[in-house]
Amino acid sequence: MTIKLVVADGHPLILLALNTIFSAEEDFTVLAECSNGNQVMQALHQHRPDVLVLNKDLQEKDGMAVLRELFEAKNTVQIVLLTTVMDGKELLDAVRCGVRGIVLIDTALKLLVPCVRKVYGGGEWLERDSVRLALDDILQSGTEPDPITGCLSPHEVNITYLVANGYTNKEIAKQIDSTEGAVKAYLHRIYLKLNVRGRVNLARLVQHR
Repeated sequence: MTIKLVVADGHPLILLALNTIFSAEEDFTVLAECSNGNQVMQALHQHRPDVLVLNKDLQEKDGMAVLRELFEAKNTVQIVLLTTVMDGKELLDAVRCGVRGIVLIDTALKLLVPCVRKVYGGGEWLERDSVRLALDDILQSGTEPDPITGCLSPHEVNITYLVANGYTNKEIAKQIDSTEGAVKAYLHRIYLKLNVRGRVNLARLVQHR
């Protein structure tokens, strides 16, 4: 099965390198290369890829703005985020917006291909160095992470914010490439961890935080 990709990076040389990396793999097809956020939105609408490989640093509209726009539009494309550095707020925003993979650009040549394959298969790839640097930023700033993200896994955080934004279990299952039964099981664990009863109270808790 071929994994259809849209790749986006504001640097022409990196964009060329990404195309070269994926073109060397038999199970990847690059449908579009984008250098700015507006091109990304157009390419997603035109090609409907399986995975978007998105650098945080883009021209005109940056990667974080693209993530928020995709989340608000309930776009179901799987997303792998490339970055040179990520602070704590960006990490939380990325996870909340449905990013399933994060790779530091310094290690992209080695880790990007297996990361995309795992994300395409329904898994998550939060590369340890990128997460560690972001958490260090949270600690050094003297602030604490949101209590919701503090006790939930990234996957559970994603589901929690989908619930808070009005997604049904069926829509969430499609968004995370899973089943309604699995979503119900996730929600049961989330309710227990956050000590809430039902999705209405869960949504209220998220809005309050």
